Amino acid sequence: MSEGHLECWPRRMPRTLTLPRTSVCHNLKVSAEKYPEKTAIVYYGTRISYKRLHDEVNALAGYLQEDLGVEKGDRVVLYMQNSPQFVVAYYATLRNDAVVVPMNPMHLTKDLRHYVEDSGAQVAIVGQELYSQISPLANESDLEYVIIASYSDYLEMETDLAPPDALPTQGEEAEGAISWGGPKGRASAWGAHARPQGLSLPAVHLRDHRPAQRMHAHPPDVTGDPRERRPLGKHDVGQCDPHYAAAVPCDGDAA
Repeated sequence: MSEGHLECWPRRMPRTLTLPRTSVCHNLKVSAEKYPEKTAIVYYGTRISYKRLHDEVNALAGYLQEDLGVEKGDRVVLYMQNSPQFVVAYYATLRNDAVVVPMNPMHLTKDLRHYVEDSGAQVAIVGQELYSQISPLANESDLEYVIIASYSDYLEMETDLAPPDALPTQGEEAEGAISWGGPKGRASAWGAHARPQGLSLPAVHLRDHRPAQRMHAHPPDVTGDPRERRPLGKHDVGQCDPHYAAAVPCDGDAA
């Protein structure tokens, strides 16, 4: 690499960058522990704390793995506008050592077809207003599960900011899809005994040919250098992970 630019480099600025030795999910966990009540997201007047964000991420991660079978290396499509659900889904996907496949919300069905087929994604989390664009792929690809999210679920406080006209005023159910849930049933309520209470539909298949898998697990090690820890497998996350809202006592644990 050329070093010609160093002649003009500020004297007190470092000339190299040290790569972080922790994952972004671990960093979120640390922030939630250090600053639980500090605001992580402001969404049209609604303030979401680091603790709440961390709890919802873990709850969704547990549901994705335990009910939908998402495991290390799987691809998860995120097809929605900037929203709290995008942030939660992003971290939840990484929490399972899966791969985020972000889609431009301006993409149409023909565009989505290429990305879904190329990635081999079996799970997609989409904005309610975009579901009609991705639903035709149910019979054309490996896509099996679609969770639809209504952005208005997080409009909890009055604000003088006018939401865009395209923002749905309430969540709607869609045949063959899973609903993210209403104000009383978001990801924070997901997972009691591995069944997301806030979902208006069960974990149904878009193409009913592979049953959802139920995981029985031991707590994974997600701290330290991600390059040194062992791979996170399908049996590493779920019922016995105390960080999950879905956690229930394991054999030998106190109730």
